[in-house]
Amino acid sequence: MKLLVLVLSLISFTGFAQNFEGKIVYKNTYNSRIPNVTAEQLATAAGATEEYYIKGNNYKIVLDGTYMKGVTYIGAENKAFTSLGISDSLYWQDYSTYTDTPIKYEIKKDAAYVMGLLCDVIIITTQKSKISCYYNTKYAVNPELYKHHIDGHWYYIISKTNALPLKTITENQMLTIINTAVSVTPEKLNNKLFDVKDRTKLAKARF
Repeated sequence: MKLLVLVLSLISFTGFAQNFEGKIVYKNTYNSRIPNVTAEQLATAAGATEEYYIKGNNYKIVLDGTYMKGVTYIGAENKAFTSLGISDSLYWQDYSTYTDTPIKYEIKKDAAYVMGLLCDVIIITTQKSKISCYYNTKYAVNPELYKHHIDGHWYYIISKTNALPLKTITENQMLTIINTAVSVTPEKLNNKLFDVKDRTKLAKARF
């Protein structure tokens, strides 16, 4: 369980462009350095395809993994609710602290094309990993909406980019995960999409 939840956690202004609202589909690929765990096994369990929905300070991730099913983040609570294939429970986490502290970052302009868009890249070095996020401000996000979202380095990243990542490469001692956008659909989303429906099944995450 801890490994697969780690995978998920590695896998979201006046004067800026309008905030993006809609759906982004990412393809996820893995390179495993874990003995007896293959990239194919990780893709099957954690998901090879990710649907990412964002509206205001809420987002929802839907995965096609057999183990990892998805996450809903509620900005008003600064909590994420994770669903797993092995349980009917929803596992909640407070996102106000780092689990892997960032040390430094650098930004390189015009680093690569993603979906035909020329992207800058922010490269973050943390205590345990290296994270490279490719972005274009065409898909803008207001970082102040996520100023309490510390976990996953989310506020740290978007406070410097003001944009959603179109490609993310996360590297640590155990594995490399590459999330690459394959489609972006701007659309008005129904608020009900982000409802956490059955709160009688909540359990505090221990991962």
